[in-house]
Amino acid sequence: VALLINDSEADCFFVRQFDFHLSRSADTLEIEQEDLQKIAIEGLQTARLLIAGIDGAESETRELQQLESAGVPTGNWVIPADLNGSGPWLIYSPRESELTVRPLLWINKSGNDDSALADQAALQSSLSVAISLGDRDDRDRALERTLWEMAADLSHPSWNLADKIWSQFEHLPLSTLDLFKIMARLPCTALAFALRSEMSDERLGHFIRRMES
Repeated sequence: VALLINDSEADCFFVRQFDFHLSRSADTLEIEQEDLQKIAIEGLQTARLLIAGIDGAESETRELQQLESAGVPTGNWVIPADLNGSGPWLIYSPRESELTVRPLLWINKSGNDDSALADQAALQSSLSVAISLGDRDDRDRALERTLWEMAADLSHPSWNLADKIWSQFEHLPLSTLDLFKIMARLPCTALAFALRSEMSDERLGHFIRRMES
């Protein structure tokens, strides 16, 4: 954001939605170097990450432990072996975290047979299958197809998963999850979500405002 005085730039401010971004390698997460250089050690000590499954399987939300070197935080986290399955997992900051990370979708492509999942997604309108596809284009196509079918059937079983995902992650930016990005592009599906929802008026209003923004 530039501050202009008499048509001349007097100052410039940088506005960031997140304090840091993550990069991944195999089963490791690390703060990108450009961001890491801007964070003091004291700030790193407050950096927290949660990981949660989003495919409907019963899995608890867990906090990842930051690695340290000689007692100093490194900005690196390792995904526990028991969570390093196919996913999908969402990695994000807790609501109360002082430093916020850009949420990251983790899908272990080596653990997913994407071709088989894509075939399955084409045969059945399952939200769980659609969001598990590792290829973004395949995932978007499957999500759009599934959402249209869900909108035509307000008792579709996948609505339960959509409710669960929104309830758990509604505090995050709308762009965090492909499900709601696509829903925002397809107003009929957003309307169907709202019509059959059992959310309070306050939370329903919040959902509608997010879809309109």
